[in-house]
Amino acid sequence: MRPDARYPTVYIDLRQRIEVGEFAVGDRLPSISSLQEHYGVGSPSTIRRAEQMLVEDGLIHVRRGVGATVGRDNSAQRAVDVVPELQDVTSDLRAARRAIQRAILALSLVDDAADESQPPASDQGRVSTVG
Repeated sequence: MRPDARYPTVYIDLRQRIEVGEFAVGDRLPSISSLQEHYGVGSPSTIRRAEQMLVEDGLIHVRRGVGATVGRDNSAQRAVDVVPELQDVTSDLRAARRAIQRAILALSLVDDAADESQPPASDQGRVSTVG
């Protein structure tokens, strides 16, 4: 029998243990080495394949350095939960942009008015004579 040929047995047993609540949502599964010992398998790939099937079923998620945790990986849900906040920030930024654009327009109008009240640069320094 191939070293990882027992993964279906490991998968079925772990799945049943999760379904009956032996491992609840949020619980971490035992380490790969603990599961190897429990199921009497020599290869960690057997446990990894069984865990991958549980991931595909949506029963667990696996993170490097943390291990396998019962329940779906909520990172995608957290990303969805952030969308309304991002929409609020976007709306605030748009409002700030409009306020800045109005301020720039107002300043340009003041500059234009100031430019019109002064004689052209070519006329400055000349004495104008009337008559």
